[in-house]
Amino acid sequence: MTVDAGAEAIASDAAPPPPASRIPLSPSVWFAVIGVGLAGVVPAALMASTPIDGHESTAWIWALLLVVVAGTRYAWLVAQGSARLFEIVFWLFTYVFLGLAPMSQMRSDRYPQTTPQVDTSLNATAMGVVWIGVAAFLIGVSIATIRPARPASRQRVSLVVPHRLYIFCLLTLVVCGYYIAKISPKSLVLSRVGRSAIESASWSNSTVEAVIKAFVTLAPVIAFAAVLRLRRQRRAVGEHYPVVWAWVMLVLVVLIDNPVSTPRYVTGTALLGVAVALGAASRAGRLRILAVSLVLGLVIVFPLLDLFRYSTDPGQTSPQSFSETLVTADFDAIDQINNTVSFVQVNGSTGGKQLLGAVFFFVPRTVWSSKADDTGVLLASYRGYKVTNLSAPVWTELFIDFAWVGLGVGMLLLGYVLRRWDDAALASFRIFPAPGVLSGTLPFYLVIMLRGSLLQSMAGFTVLIVCAALVGRRVPASRVAAELSRS
Repeated sequence: MTVDAGAEAIASDAAPPPPASRIPLSPSVWFAVIGVGLAGVVPAALMASTPIDGHESTAWIWALLLVVVAGTRYAWLVAQGSARLFEIVFWLFTYVFLGLAPMSQMRSDRYPQTTPQVDTSLNATAMGVVWIGVAAFLIGVSIATIRPARPASRQRVSLVVPHRLYIFCLLTLVVCGYYIAKISPKSLVLSRVGRSAIESASWSNSTVEAVIKAFVTLAPVIAFAAVLRLRRQRRAVGEHYPVVWAWVMLVLVVLIDNPVSTPRYVTGTALLGVAVALGAASRAGRLRILAVSLVLGLVIVFPLLDLFRYSTDPGQTSPQSFSETLVTADFDAIDQINNTVSFVQVNGSTGGKQLLGAVFFFVPRTVWSSKADDTGVLLASYRGYKVTNLSAPVWTELFIDFAWVGLGVGMLLLGYVLRRWDDAALASFRIFPAPGVLSGTLPFYLVIMLRGSLLQSMAGFTVLIVCAALVGRRVPASRVAAELSRS
């Protein structure tokens, strides 16, 4: 599609059809196949491998129902072939972390070792927290869906600005070079714990360390996507743009975001951001392959990458079965929601203290002595756990701050915002075969934010937002062709 034709498509009231799939299956067939697999075959196999053993809790049924709902919604989005990446990732997280994992744990009465002695009498309430959040999210999505479309004059598309991109690539190269020199190149092939210890010793200020780590792991991904986006912009007006900077940024991604010494969520965000920039979601068929791969990767590949947490010798740890994987520390989301229910029952809600600490994460504790602790740490301390590096899902963050009302309002707003963000990304797809620079990476970082804690994820979120703003600007759709001709 040409730039002019794309701008006309954005300006029109009717949404254009999704890109045609090269795979000769209709959306209804895709929906049936994926839906049966996710909402039928997978939970049936999980129930067969986790027979109920001597306990009468039925809270797992609520998890099973959530598996069906989340799996069906995920299948519908994927079958449509429309790259609503934010919502796709939300339902992926819900399906695995709040559906399959709780179902496995509650049926087998086995819970992660990092969250021992979970009060199983609160499992039903914890699932109630999950369901209220999911229902509110769906309401938010629905409100955003029925909201009148913006007039053509107000539709805006993100464009990469060439001179800004060049400066940003230089800045990224310099900062990444400084980082590698500071921790030494050999640290990049250590275990995650080993590399993290060196990073902590290199920067005495934890906030500075968090921002630098977030920048060097995410900025090259943004730069890579921006170079490819600029190349597409130039090709749209019949010009050529060299991609040498894309190769440089890709090398940095491979070095710094490698799966051996980098946290798995960050590695996944980086690799998926690169894949989408290369066109992994540009056609319906590609999107479907990507979406199915995400489910398999999160359940199978993701746990295997934990082999490198303490050692680079994978022979020290053997792979686990599907049901065993779901009771490991990676899938403690429902247990932390359970602990949150207990915390609020005993202490009451914090009235927004945790959210305030996350928003102002950059303020040092030497200045703000009463700044809230990481929510995962707070819950671990409350329960007397030895391991404090625990998750705190968005459901937990909202419930511990504002109880039931805040949970509903917060998740409704989240659904509304993510739907509108997806709409904006699709507007870009109608001109270029890829989303905007930010919309191709942030959806996958959303897994980190959904799993929590929010305080830990804010540095990366801020880096992504700032970096994307540095390399681009938004212009009205009607002016896209003129802007490209002048740039």
